[in-house]
Amino acid sequence: MSTPEYERWAALAVSTPADVRTEAGGPVPLSWQMSKLQEHSDRLALPVDFAYDAEWGTAEDALAGLALRTSLLRDLEAQGGSRIHEAALLGAAIAWATVRRPLVAADEKEQARPECTVRCGITAPPLEPAHEEPENPGTS
Repeated sequence: MSTPEYERWAALAVSTPADVRTEAGGPVPLSWQMSKLQEHSDRLALPVDFAYDAEWGTAEDALAGLALRTSLLRDLEAQGGSRIHEAALLGAAIAWATVRRPLVAADEKEQARPECTVRCGITAPPLEPAHEEPENPGTS
């Protein structure tokens, strides 16, 4: 099934997250965004020596991929509260502990990243103190 809005979206060249909106200014369905992101990613993933006639990735594909990923992250973050509200409206008996569990898990995962990078040996080089030269090296 195709709608005029989907046809508009399919033809749209995305270069910034602001482009990822419906004609009326609303959010684009996540599945549409993922589909377009996959198209750009597929073109970028083609090897230079690919044996068949194909469209290779360009700088526009890279920028579109970045814009779409940013839009997806923003939309997913914004939908957290609305999903809780939807569940309550649909009759779910929601306890705050149930709501809190995935949110806390996400925070803990975020906080665990620096520890993981240390365990995996991916650490930033230590900052060295600034070396100060004497004002007049000829006199001491």
